[in-house]
Amino acid sequence: MVDGEAGFILRVSKHRQYGDYVRTQIRIDSVDVEHLSFLKSKLGGSLLGPYQNRKEWSPFYVWVLTSPMEIRDLLLRVHPHLLVKKDQAKIILDWFSIRGNRAGKRGSKIPSDELELIARLRKLARKGKRI
Repeated sequence: MVDGEAGFILRVSKHRQYGDYVRTQIRIDSVDVEHLSFLKSKLGGSLLGPYQNRKEWSPFYVWVLTSPMEIRDLLLRVHPHLLVKKDQAKIILDWFSIRGNRAGKRGSKIPSDELELIARLRKLARKGKRI
């Protein structure tokens, strides 16, 4: 489920008081709340929902992991076994290597090497046909 359905996210967020910072998350949207509940019980994180974008669509739920250290630990465990998301996981692990213990800290200028990783992950995560 993590390899096929998960979204690996690394993005710049803004905070009025503390300035820009990089945040990371792993999220899975699904109509199968039982699978997401299982993930929450085993990996932590939050289970959100139900949401329904359109009347004719089924309600869906979202499992999200936002703790930088939990994300790092999970990616270290699953990275060798990933097929579809291996490159995306590697980018986030590279970001953790650059940031070290500063992951999730706010208030410092975001270095260009981190911005480069964010751009690479965004490009990999695009949906649709790649030309």
